[in-house]
Amino acid sequence: MNDLVDEVEEALRHDRAVQFFKRHGRMIGAGVLAIIVGTAGNSFYQYQQKQAHEAATARYIQALKSTDSLQALQELSKTSGAGTGLLAKFQYAAALAAKGQVGDARTVLQSIIADSALTSADQDFARVRMAMLELDDQKYDAALAAITSLKSTTNPMRYFAWEVEGLANWAKGEAKLARTSFELIANDAAAPNNFRQRAQAFMGMIDGGSTLKL
Repeated sequence: MNDLVDEVEEALRHDRAVQFFKRHGRMIGAGVLAIIVGTAGNSFYQYQQKQAHEAATARYIQALKSTDSLQALQELSKTSGAGTGLLAKFQYAAALAAKGQVGDARTVLQSIIADSALTSADQDFARVRMAMLELDDQKYDAALAAITSLKSTTNPMRYFAWEVEGLANWAKGEAKLARTSFELIANDAAAPNNFRQRAQAFMGMIDGGSTLKL
């Protein structure tokens, strides 16, 4: 394609445009048409995607403001696309848990974890939310089970997993195991500052003999 452009420029510079277009006119005409059609098609697709995203976002915001947000989020989680629909599912699970409907919240999160159409990152985030749900419900072994696959040093969710592991073990009375988990965070230079600060604070509390009641 670059060679063709160079030849066009050279032809124009040397007043050979007529002869050049006689030789290449059909090919160039087809190429330009393809570019125009392709660009127009891509622009229209992007426009449609933008409109769909904005409409879905508006429905999500409306659902949050609804007087019956629980029902609205449930409906939105079923009818919207992967992005907003998934966000609505997470919010729906949180709303259920806040109302004490922990079993229903578990079911929603389990459906996300089991959805093979989602990315592993989405599924792992659902596992983190599940673990936090179990912690709040004082189901410490269930919380530990939820984050089993997230503790690898290469998993982006590892800091959440290590923190949950530490809190669950600490609440179970296993202070030594809990401190080991917090040490993993505190000694990891790549860990976000807020995680490291909390881990250091928890270690100090454990060293001071504090127990944890969630």
